[in-house]
Amino acid sequence: MYVCDLIEPVKAVLRRHTEVFSDKPSAIKDFKATIRVHPDATPIFQKARPVPYALREAVEKELDRLEKAGIVSKIDRSGWAAPKSDKSIRICGDYKVTINQNLEEETYPLPNTEDLFAKLAGGTLFSKLDLAHAYQQLKLDQNSEKYLTINTHCGLYKYHHLSYGVGSAPSIFQAVMDQILQGLHHVTCFLDDILVTASTKEKHIRKLDEVLMRHGEVWPQSKTFQVIWGTASTKKDFTLLMKR
Repeated sequence: MYVCDLIEPVKAVLRRHTEVFSDKPSAIKDFKATIRVHPDATPIFQKARPVPYALREAVEKELDRLEKAGIVSKIDRSGWAAPKSDKSIRICGDYKVTINQNLEEETYPLPNTEDLFAKLAGGTLFSKLDLAHAYQQLKLDQNSEKYLTINTHCGLYKYHHLSYGVGSAPSIFQAVMDQILQGLHHVTCFLDDILVTASTKEKHIRKLDEVLMRHGEVWPQSKTFQVIWGTASTKKDFTLLMKR
């Protein structure tokens, strides 16, 4: 998080909410994700894919971190199992060969740029709060855990939190974030990006304080936010801000 270029009142707001910037493992309170699968779906079990020897130690450390954080746990057997998706360190199942082809459609819509710009109309100062490891902070309900099992060179791991690569994950997470931020004017989100705006610095600082307070109530120990401070008077400016 780069705060050196922010004005002092904004720094003060961030310091008042230090608990929101904790690196400790956490989970969103009072929300759980449900993976909806067609009733007639047949479990699919895929073998583990090879991991380059140069990456094995790093992958094993990441699996250990996820296990200690309570995001995954090692299991002996499973009807469902997706292979690790690629040859990188990132732990993500290749769910397109297992669960994604058996998912029921999620109807909750993702906002487009027009929707976001309309909600933030009237604002000229923007800050973007980027939530790290967003999906992994949303717990799964118990029945959904088996669907997100991954098969690695270290064995089978069952997810207890939502994972990247699941076809319905974006809609599920967007619905949760919209509920968390409900009632906050000049605030909106797109997945793991929370956007805050106001017409003056003073109003923006108060709004940012309100957003972080709401976040702290639901996420008592969140991962780190990145804060981007900028202006956007046109949709083109706004689109560029979203990409930063």
